[in-house]
Amino acid sequence: MVFPFSYTFFKRVAKTWYNTQYKKMVKRVGNQKGVGGYHIKKSFLFLPVLILLVILQTNAVYADAGPKPSIVIEAKNMPDKLCYMDLLVERQASATINNEFDSPKYNQKLVSMLKEYHQDGMSPLLVNGLMRTHGDIICDIKNGESTTNYSYMVPDQFKIIMVSEDGNTVVSNLIERKSFNSVVSFDYTASKGNEVPFYKNIFLPFILTCIITILIEGIVLFLFRFNLRENMKAFLLINISTQILLYIMISLGMTMLGIIGALFFYLLAEMIIFILEAILFCRFLTQHSKVRRIVYSITSNFASFSVPLLVMMMENWRV
Repeated sequence: MVFPFSYTFFKRVAKTWYNTQYKKMVKRVGNQKGVGGYHIKKSFLFLPVLILLVILQTNAVYADAGPKPSIVIEAKNMPDKLCYMDLLVERQASATINNEFDSPKYNQKLVSMLKEYHQDGMSPLLVNGLMRTHGDIICDIKNGESTTNYSYMVPDQFKIIMVSEDGNTVVSNLIERKSFNSVVSFDYTASKGNEVPFYKNIFLPFILTCIITILIEGIVLFLFRFNLRENMKAFLLINISTQILLYIMISLGMTMLGIIGALFFYLLAEMIIFILEAILFCRFLTQHSKVRRIVYSITSNFASFSVPLLVMMMENWRV
């Protein structure tokens, strides 16, 4: 699908809005008191339309260019030996075996142990080439822990199978993948694996985002000459509430569609927050005109817009 928009088009739209609307709002700050601001509301409601157009700026969408599901296995209590890992799925090994693992790079004894395992209608996925799954069987063990990644086509239900050079075979319980990008914690000694709930991975990023956003928007509040003591309660409640909304929507996007979904829901949440905070700050901030309160809200949101993205990159989310 091709969109008849380009980067230059969106740049012109943004520049036109800035010159015709935003500058007028700034100029009017302090000159109007007690004005509901009908024109300011119309100008402000143009913001989500602008952001939506930016989302659609992509020139083309290709058939296989969308996000792909993935599984990350985080193993612990691993032995200090060479270990290979695969996923067991409910399919019989086909006549066509994946010859990729016949190379000298792999220990053929361990590869054979995987290929020959067939129980309860389940067979190893990678070594038998049962699905178009990207991944490797070698476990890179460091301090008793290893991380193995699978992507592109991944099963909804599976078991983890681990074979080691001492001839030991460990098989986990049945695991059901619920998240688009799933993280599974696997205990080698207990032979047990479970999918890690998404909320456990977002607590620290949420706290960091709240702190940084409050600092940035607090500085902007001070620069707009609002009394911090008088407005602190409303300022904190509004910011914390909207950050909770933001992370709920990011969580939904990440669970359903992975990182692409998280980014889409992030932009959607920011559009909602732009409108919601303008209404709330206009209503609950004290001092100055309603126009100044709305201009403060817009300015502070622009100033802190990229904070969640930066936090996500710093924390290197894996969901």
